[in-house]
Amino acid sequence: METSTDPRPTAPSRRPRIVWLLALVASVGAAVIGVVWLVLPGSYPYGRGDIVRTGFNYLIEREAGAVIALIAGAVGIVVAVLGLSRPRSRVLTMIAGIGAGAEALCFAFVLGDGAVMSALGYVVALGVPAAAVVIIVLVSRRSPRTGIVIVGCAVLLGVASAISGVLGAAVGGAATYLGNLATGVGRYELRLLWPVGWLAGAACWAIAAAGTLAGARTTAPRASWARPESAARWGKVATIIAAIGPIPYGFARLTWLTPWPLGGPGIEELVISMPLDAATRLQGFLFAPAVAVGVILTLGLISRWGEVFPRWVPVLAGRPVPVLLAVIPGGLVAALVTISAPGMLLGPILENSPADLAYSMIGMPFWLWGPMLGAAVFAYWLRRWPVGSEPQLGHGGDDLVGGGQPARRGDTGVADHGHAGGLAGRHTVRAVLHLDAALG
Repeated sequence: METSTDPRPTAPSRRPRIVWLLALVASVGAAVIGVVWLVLPGSYPYGRGDIVRTGFNYLIEREAGAVIALIAGAVGIVVAVLGLSRPRSRVLTMIAGIGAGAEALCFAFVLGDGAVMSALGYVVALGVPAAAVVIIVLVSRRSPRTGIVIVGCAVLLGVASAISGVLGAAVGGAATYLGNLATGVGRYELRLLWPVGWLAGAACWAIAAAGTLAGARTTAPRASWARPESAARWGKVATIIAAIGPIPYGFARLTWLTPWPLGGPGIEELVISMPLDAATRLQGFLFAPAVAVGVILTLGLISRWGEVFPRWVPVLAGRPVPVLLAVIPGGLVAALVTISAPGMLLGPILENSPADLAYSMIGMPFWLWGPMLGAAVFAYWLRRWPVGSEPQLGHGGDDLVGGGQPARRGDTGVADHGHAGGLAGRHTVRAVLHLDAALG
């Protein structure tokens, strides 16, 4: 009896096609927006009348912005149709991938900006207290004695704060802060939706580009720098640099609880001179623990617990951390930080102020932090994927969403681990601080 050893043909995955369809929709939307900007002058959100200046687009006036949106939309439609046709020619595939990458850059850096970074920062800051409570509960379940100590310290601190009057002031400041935040969100809501939309389009184009270019190279072996052992070496350096990146900003925000709050609009006003009420100080301080959480999570990319869930995590304890659970949020933050970098440096460059430029680059090094975080996440991804089971991000691949074969012992350097499944520069700083004030 003869048996066939040939595997059955696998139906091509629909996921890459869906990404290209979403990119096509984004391009049609860009073209429509370009027409609207031309026909309705009041609809243009950017230019020198922009209330938020965190990117290149405040230098682009309406007519030029409309033309850019139209061109990006028209070119994107052509590229998306080419990608949807699934060309057999390697040259056409590369053209589609490179075109998708160019569209992603245009959507992110020209039409979009870093305004969404402020909103993300406030979301993270507001989530820190809730995250702290969750962690305390999880730790207490794993180690009741440790939990009793933590809760006892919290109770003593609360009693002392209530007696001294600090607790009442803190509660009042928090209430004022939340009220100001709601007011600010209402004022800037429409303006913040623009970069969110452009970044969503950029994400579709970036995924399409990565999938197409990776699919064009599936027959080629990994380069030496992309092998797990090499990625572990240069990824460690990138991760440490990325973890250090936000520390200056976090330290500055930590000082907002002192009489000398750091983070003024320029080098000549390093310490903020204007009086700050309790709500504003709370607003500034909340970013400090958010930065600390970010630093810890970044270091997780090169730590044991970044690959295996710690023992105190219920249900998942001891199981491998899904690769994309770290790659997707880490890559998103890296992209947002990198997109925000030009806006942090644009003000002092236009003012020809080397001192303020240096202040921007050191006090809030988005220009270094974003790319290094992206490199760290990429190294983590390379290290966790097994050699010989290259992720198929392109046509017919499912690995983008966690498919593929499990890692083998020795493939990644971790035994039996598979994968499951603002503040710098006068104009920019004033604009971001103005947004901060409105939002908080």
